[in-house]
Amino acid sequence: MSTAQERMKVARWASVALVTGALGVAGTVVIGLGATAVWPLLLVLDLVAVASGAIAITRCERASDRRIGAVGLALGVVGGVAVPILAATVTAGITA
Repeated sequence: MSTAQERMKVARWASVALVTGALGVAGTVVIGLGATAVWPLLLVLDLVAVASGAIAITRCERASDRRIGAVGLALGVVGGVAVPILAATVTAGITA
């Protein structure tokens, strides 16, 4: 495999981090609307974003790919913290 192919293969981790992180954070709206049953799926998306962002930061050669991975990692962290708190808050509000 050539060097360019390797770079493209590794750069996919940055894209995965960005997409899954954005989906996880956007999914918090679904929880806010009362669909608390989806929070485990959103948490998995956030964990994937954190893991793939870390892979992109450590393995990508291009700085732009590392930045994209860092944004995905940050979105995963934000979503990973927000999802359980929001799910618990919405569930407490529904049962109260």
